[in-house]
Amino acid sequence: MRIPKKKEIIVWAKANPRLAIGAAAICVGVLVAIIVSVGILLLTPKPDLAPFDAPPTPVDQGPIGRNWLDGTPDDGTPLRPFAVMIENHSDSRSQSGLTAAKLVFEAPVEGGITRFLAVFAASSTVREIGPVRSARPYYLDWAFDLGADYAHVGGSPEAFTKIARLRLHDIDEFAYGATAFWRSSRRYAPHNAYTSVELLNGVREERAWAATSTAASWRYADPETPEERPTSTPNLVIDFSAPSYRVEWRYQHGDNAWRRFQAGAPHADLDGTPIMAKNVVVIRTETQVVDAVGRLKLRTIGSGKAWVFRDGRMITGRWKKLAAEDRIHFETVDGKEISFIPGPTWIEVTTADMPTRFGAPL
Repeated sequence: MRIPKKKEIIVWAKANPRLAIGAAAICVGVLVAIIVSVGILLLTPKPDLAPFDAPPTPVDQGPIGRNWLDGTPDDGTPLRPFAVMIENHSDSRSQSGLTAAKLVFEAPVEGGITRFLAVFAASSTVREIGPVRSARPYYLDWAFDLGADYAHVGGSPEAFTKIARLRLHDIDEFAYGATAFWRSSRRYAPHNAYTSVELLNGVREERAWAATSTAASWRYADPETPEERPTSTPNLVIDFSAPSYRVEWRYQHGDNAWRRFQAGAPHADLDGTPIMAKNVVVIRTETQVVDAVGRLKLRTIGSGKAWVFRDGRMITGRWKKLAAEDRIHFETVDGKEISFIPGPTWIEVTTADMPTRFGAPL
């Protein structure tokens, strides 16, 4: 069939005006109907072509059957720990309770001295912890990411401000006195304040603070067999400042653990128990002196270099903590989370001006 040309259509329309108007109306009606139909098709919800039940996003519940703080066997309810400030001044040695801590942070304070944030399981029975000393603001970030109740004796002005801002469960000797602490006659002040897990649990119960932990757990893996582990391992040496704050970790192949030495001698609790760690971590950060007393500002948020020591070997990586509430964790250089072996972990917080070596300088 031949399609009429434009001129022929115009001539026909002039000769038949009524028919032309009717034909135009029909065309418009058809066009409107097409537009409405297309709109209905586009706006009408369509069912899934291949319906399926999407599984919920899995929630990482940490190591099943392991204590969330140190990876040792434990099927109990995860409990919030206690984080206690323990001093390391030469007049405070030997300390009590460090060997029972699940996790310990060692970081510098004023005057080249280091201090410990020792973390204890609420289900443990540690009868003497100390000497307990004052708070510093950067330790609070590590206590906060654990959801820990924080025990100390006084603190710097910045620390008190941060305790209030973070709304930490705070157990200060100046507020609780003999309810949570005692003064030992074996030592002179200020190196004679002590506490215990029993007393700290008593404060928690009295204040009706929640006991269950929701903090994230690190990853844990089974240790290597004696045949897999190296038979010769360099000592990890950290020169924090003066010789009395020179720390060595010496690998004990038979125990698959690192024994701590300080000032050239074995570091042990007051009862003679040697301090051992299954994992030792060195992290690198920066500090800044902030007042005339020599108090420090230490960076705890962000990331930096880290070295993890386990099974007699060193793993080079990075530490990450993007916010105060984020649990500090450790990754390899290609971004994979580093696993620990079950048992106590010590984290040594260093700066670039603190010579650190494991055979070669780090």
